[in-house]
Amino acid sequence: MAPFYVLLGSVLAISVLSGGAAVALAIRQGRLDGCRRRMIDRLTHIAFIGAAGIVALLYAFFPG
Repeated sequence: MAPFYVLLGSVLAISVLSGGAAVALAIRQGRLDGCRRRMIDRLTHIAFIGAAGIVALLYAFFPG
């Protein structure tokens, strides 16, 4: 049971941190060039994939 919580916590941490970094980059003042936009886009994708992973893990552990 402990490995499940470690995996869930890891996915949750990566999702929250990447989402927070994307928001921080988006609201930070300065020029929004192509590199910064790609970084925000990739961090957002990581956050969304992590959220889907959390849902999948919870469904696998608590089916029904």
